[in-house]
Amino acid sequence: ASRLDPGQQKLVEQIVLAAGNLKDVASAIEVSYPTLRKRLDNLILALRSLREQDDTQIAEFLSAVETGDMTAETAARLIRELHGQS
Repeated sequence: ASRLDPGQQKLVEQIVLAAGNLKDVASAIEVSYPTLRKRLDNLILALRSLREQDDTQIAEFLSAVETGDMTAETAARLIRELHGQS
């Protein structure tokens, strides 16, 4: 499951389908370019925040392995789950 909200997911989809052409996306969703740019900036901030959260969580898993509080296998499984893999 995606950790982006539905609006963010839709924006990513629209940008990809428009091959990154923001003017085309703005036209398609009927907003001004500055409005789209603000939405994109917010999406970028959300993605950066998610990556930072992931990095922190992975560091905690690895620390738990080092201290013997978690097995390497468990840490590997949790990291895969964090990245949407099973």
